[in-house]
Amino acid sequence: MDGILLAIFVVGLIIILIFLIYLVDRVNLIERETRAHHVGGAKATNLSAGPYFGMGGRKLWDAMTEHPPSGIDAAEWANVRQRYALALQLHIESIFEEGQRDGQRGMLGDPKNPRVISTPDGNLESWLPPPQVKALYQCGADSVTQAEEAIMGVRASLNESGKALYMQAGFTQFPNQSDLLLPGPLPPLPSLVDPQPVEAPVSPTPAAGAMRRP
Repeated sequence: MDGILLAIFVVGLIIILIFLIYLVDRVNLIERETRAHHVGGAKATNLSAGPYFGMGGRKLWDAMTEHPPSGIDAAEWANVRQRYALALQLHIESIFEEGQRDGQRGMLGDPKNPRVISTPDGNLESWLPPPQVKALYQCGADSVTQAEEAIMGVRASLNESGKALYMQAGFTQFPNQSDLLLPGPLPPLPSLVDPQPVEAPVSPTPAAGAMRRP
């Protein structure tokens, strides 16, 4: 009798243990599915959040130069590109000004890349290709350290670097950076003073007697 009761007790414990294992496994499965749902929702929220759909740095540059993220309406992406055009210009100016500051101090270094750009839509972490970043930085430094006769070459390099960035990003219209950041000397203004009239020479009048014939 005692053996039968012990066997029933052991079988009952085994059944309870199996049931507990099933419950724990089921709870873990539900927790994993819930966590995955929250992560997916957070990613979707981040993608649609902000003026650049949650992008910044190298990821934003790659989206501008290659293909936009999937799931973004064409009209919305056009608005993003319009905002990015201003951010790109502000980034170019920031690099150039950093080069000028370091050139004035005589302490050239590596320009920051990526860097945080203050835009009308808020702060943006922006990344640009290193060759153009170094060229813009050097143009800024050269603009305050080179002789006047070398500035024309600095202006040309500045224009080429800016043009390369805009074209890589798919923009067909862009400003000459030298006109904004390193304008050349203005042509002289026309004189506002009327020139003094030049009097015609007066030929001497012959004497009355000299005009008579003999």
